[in-house]
Amino acid sequence: MKRRAPRPEHPALPAPARPRDALTASRAQEQRDASPGGAPYINLSSGTARSKKRRSLAALVGGLGLLLSFGTARAQEPRALDRAASDGVDRPIKDYSGEGDASSIELNPALLSGVQGLDLVIMGYRSVSPFTRGGGLGGFMSFNLGFGLATGIGVQALRPGFGGGYPDPFAARNPDATKISWALSGGDGKVAAFGLGVHWLRNDGLLRAPDLDVGLLFRIRNYASVGAVARFGAADLRPYGDLASELSIVGELAVRPLGTRTLELAGGVRGRFRADQPGLQVSQWDNLGALPRGRIAVRHKASSSPPRSSRSASTPSIRRPTTSCAPTKPCAARSSSRSPGTS
Repeated sequence: MKRRAPRPEHPALPAPARPRDALTASRAQEQRDASPGGAPYINLSSGTARSKKRRSLAALVGGLGLLLSFGTARAQEPRALDRAASDGVDRPIKDYSGEGDASSIELNPALLSGVQGLDLVIMGYRSVSPFTRGGGLGGFMSFNLGFGLATGIGVQALRPGFGGGYPDPFAARNPDATKISWALSGGDGKVAAFGLGVHWLRNDGLLRAPDLDVGLLFRIRNYASVGAVARFGAADLRPYGDLASELSIVGELAVRPLGTRTLELAGGVRGRFRADQPGLQVSQWDNLGALPRGRIAVRHKASSSPPRSSRSASTPSIRRPTTSCAPTKPCAARSSSRSPGTS
């Protein structure tokens, strides 16, 4: 019998994995061709991506549940900016030591001394947020009386409650009211001045005793100024029902690096003290803290040319010679100003 030589055994090639799409099949073929000896290729990308998606979805669901549980546990009424009951219509910029106008009755009455002539100001404020207090409308008028005195009056319709129909847990402390103000200022607005302001709150009658403001202003040449004001609300420092008694003190320093009104940098601090119960000493009042504040003012004023009839003090007056003609003599030029010794 003839024996046949055994056939060489070839390594069996594994059946190719079924790709789910054409892109996966092409990638698998590339990997098999690139691998030495035609080693089998196992595609684990789909399983890895699927497990990552599951982990991400689980983490998202867990985080959302934690957030909802935290919000439910810590839910409370919305917080609004705290304000005194007698604070006027809010404004984005508050100037206590720079340039004043009629509305300075509400901030620092000492600034009225620097306002020339008659000044009228109408201002209003309403925020887009329903939880912002300080809304309302007000009008102010000031007049410089001369002799270093100035006075002014103001009327404001205050609407500090929440908007949009939202319930206000502190509505009794922030009632709608009409605020009537009067102020008197004395001194030189370019050097130093003081001011007194009185404010009444009305809503079907007086809500409490009037507030009293005491303001001071000092100017350091053209480069700096210091303003300070203390408000006693009410003047007798007694609470009236839900309206607490409050003492606020504001100090501000304004610097003008160029020595002009073009650029002004200012910073200051406001301290507040409150008493909710009658009979408390000032040392027993609640300290609401010191609130820093600052502002930057950039102003531009076009220079107006003086009237033609006016003359500059630095320009000497020049008289032109006039001519006179006698009937029997020729005309001769002579000056209207006589020299000494001539008749």
